Amino acid sequence: MLDGNENNSAVVNTEADWTGQPQFDVTAAGKPLVNMTRRSFVAGSAIAATLAASALAGCTATSGSASAEASSSQDSAPSDATASGASGAEEASREIRAALDYPAPYAEASPVANTRALWVAAGWHVFEGLYDLDYRTYSTHNALAADEPAKVSATEYEVTLREGAKFSNGVDVTAADVVNAFNRNIENETYGAMLSFIESVSAKDDRTVSFSLNWSADRYFKSRLSLVKVFPASMSDEELQTLPIGSGPWQYEPFAGAESDSTASATASESATASGAADDASDGADAAAASANAGADAAAGDATAEDAASDAAASDAASDGAAASSSAAAAKPGNTKTAGEISFTPNPYYSGPVPATAERMVWTALADGDERCALLQDEMVAVCENVPSNAVSKLKEDGMTVEYVQGFCQPFLMFNCQKKPFNDPRVRQAFFYAINVEELISSTMGGHASPVTSFLPKTFAHYHEASTVYTHNPKKAKALLEEAGVEDLRFVMTTNSNWVKGLAAQIQSDLAEVGLIMTNKEMRIDWAALAPSEDDAILPFDVILTPGDPTCFGLDPDLLLSWWYGDNVWTRGRSCWAKAGDGKFEEMQELLQKAREATGDAQQKAWNDCYDLVSEEVPLYALFHRELATAYHESMISDFESIGTTGLSFVGSSPR
Repeated sequence: MLDGNENNSAVVNTEADWTGQPQFDVTAAGKPLVNMTRRSFVAGSAIAATLAASALAGCTATSGSASAEASSSQDSAPSDATASGASGAEEASREIRAALDYPAPYAEASPVANTRALWVAAGWHVFEGLYDLDYRTYSTHNALAADEPAKVSATEYEVTLREGAKFSNGVDVTAADVVNAFNRNIENETYGAMLSFIESVSAKDDRTVSFSLNWSADRYFKSRLSLVKVFPASMSDEELQTLPIGSGPWQYEPFAGAESDSTASATASESATASGAADDASDGADAAAASANAGADAAAGDATAEDAASDAAASDAASDGAAASSSAAAAKPGNTKTAGEISFTPNPYYSGPVPATAERMVWTALADGDERCALLQDEMVAVCENVPSNAVSKLKEDGMTVEYVQGFCQPFLMFNCQKKPFNDPRVRQAFFYAINVEELISSTMGGHASPVTSFLPKTFAHYHEASTVYTHNPKKAKALLEEAGVEDLRFVMTTNSNWVKGLAAQIQSDLAEVGLIMTNKEMRIDWAALAPSEDDAILPFDVILTPGDPTCFGLDPDLLLSWWYGDNVWTRGRSCWAKAGDGKFEEMQELLQKAREATGDAQQKAWNDCYDLVSEEVPLYALFHRELATAYHESMISDFESIGTTGLSFVGSSPR
């Protein structure tokens, strides 16, 4: 363990952080982070003969305290790569093909403050941070960083870049590129909030990046750095959107309408252009699926969150292909298809531990679950994201593997806390006592979800049962409404037109039993209309039912709590909790900051207080936490594991 008096040559212990605790806990009470059986992750096993010069080792997720301590070390990342990425790319064979739950994509590939679920997941393969997350375990591992952060003082750290790291155009990655990437993300309101612990970033030399922090952030330092993906500082905003360059194991093939020469694209701009935000992001960004199967099609829906700085252009669920104007807008020119595609080829200059293990990778984006499953059944793809509940049995009968992973993804109710009577927490609580969540899970989710007992699912590290746990209790709901002076309340629930629409009918029936008379208004949520109002005008809604899941950014409680309850667009607009005037929002901000600056038991206690507060106030609160279903052909892909957040990860996976 190191203290603040160590000099800058000190390197953080690879098994524990500087407080003596895991950098990021991936176990809780000796249990894995998610309740599932994991196979050993040994990349390259299916093509060992052809990749002899590129031997790869992989990640094995284990439970228990020992694994928790190791979770943040480089040991948890694929290691022992004995050959360069170029060698692995040259000898790789065949293709990896997958069907992802997303409307036909258009080019929004910029790694700067990206909140589009499809593109965030694609970026895991194309870009590197200093440290990256393994989304199978949420452990961190060295990416562009050569080693653990060196601690100069309590609030100063240095990170040395991996020797020989190059972008896919052959240009060296430098500390200046890293500094530029951090500064451009920090300027964005959404990403800036997640990086608020950073005071400044500078280049000490070509391979050393220096960080000065506003407070000590030992526990989550590396995992938060993984948010920032590095790209050439010379790239303009337009180039980043249409064909960005990274240093990861894969590179994008040209998108429709983009320059075909990626090297030319990467070097076209001679000076970096500061970017404050990604373009028109949407709530829960993405992965929206207005499925014909309604509740049965368990779409990952709205899985990441939108760019809070872009309210004026925000549109739900990645605009549901907001540019359905181009069903193949992100596809490789010349391909004939019925859905949009994103295609990748190996980065010939990749020098990290997990080179691409195929000649090509193709993602087909389809919002319709039945169509995704049809591609899987016809062996047109090896993996299908977000399998509809009504298709699981048939896929299993036909020999496919279907895995469920407990995640954070949730349908939530958001109340207009500036509007009577929803400004009264007793009224908001009544909704959660009135709704029979167990029946919702059974009838619409096939049992593949867990009731909410706290802000986090029980299987997550840092879980604490909240002070208020809602169970079906119509009598208590009626008592709360009576206490609040509310009788036969008529209101409109705006239901997002994706998978959550299948929940609305039962919710309407349950609420009616306690005198809450609901009119259901199903529509694509117009998030721009819910931006913070300058004159404090009351926003035009009563209650909203919509899904969300920001765990594509990480799992630390501060990040997840701050997403919906921090001082941002969700509370200044949307729920308007910041305008409720009862002091609870301000109390929450104090608790959040206390937790950020605390360590050990004191930090957990502050998080617990946050869980308790939001369970009592419920300005926005989950009905349940979903399990996400992924199906695949084991005969077509090896070393693949499902993940509990939106997107798919093929880092280290190989075609058979």
